[in-house]
Amino acid sequence: LQGYAGSNLISLLNYWRKGNLSGSNFSKLTFNYAYFQGVKLHQTDFTDAIFNHCIFSQTFGSITSLTFLPNSMHLATGDYHGTIYIWDLEQREPLVKLTAHQTWCWSLAFSHDGKFLASGGKNGEIKLWSIGNNQYKFICECSEHQLAVRSLAFNKDHTLLASGSEDNTINIWDIKKRQLLYTLL
Repeated sequence: LQGYAGSNLISLLNYWRKGNLSGSNFSKLTFNYAYFQGVKLHQTDFTDAIFNHCIFSQTFGSITSLTFLPNSMHLATGDYHGTIYIWDLEQREPLVKLTAHQTWCWSLAFSHDGKFLASGGKNGEIKLWSIGNNQYKFICECSEHQLAVRSLAFNKDHTLLASGSEDNTINIWDIKKRQLLYTLL
């Protein structure tokens, strides 16, 4: 289908299926000015499709990190845009979008009690978020690493955060004081 036929098809199907186009096959179609915002597209096939000036609910990007919120059906994902999404797995929808890093979000970790989320970026920065009632509040940024932070881990009582970087160092952070305690390696 050429021209606006693919976009018109999407509009009609979206109306008939009440905003749920999950599992559809739109491979090899051309979409001009199609409006996909708010449309459920889970497991939709867009193989070899062409998109011109289309609007989606969120951008497509590689997932570079993920972690489960303890004792929950929530999953945090980080992407190469530096964005973190908190997903409700039962609803299959994102609950929260956090603009965390300017580029790649390489690592994520929840504290064992589920009260903190840490994220590590390509530029060596670590961001810490507090969690309460599905609200994520930015607390601080730690930036002692020189290169990408590839791994993060909280200790069992969530007082310490360990960060591992491509700069071949491991930093141990005091969460309460929000400061670097020491560096290994």
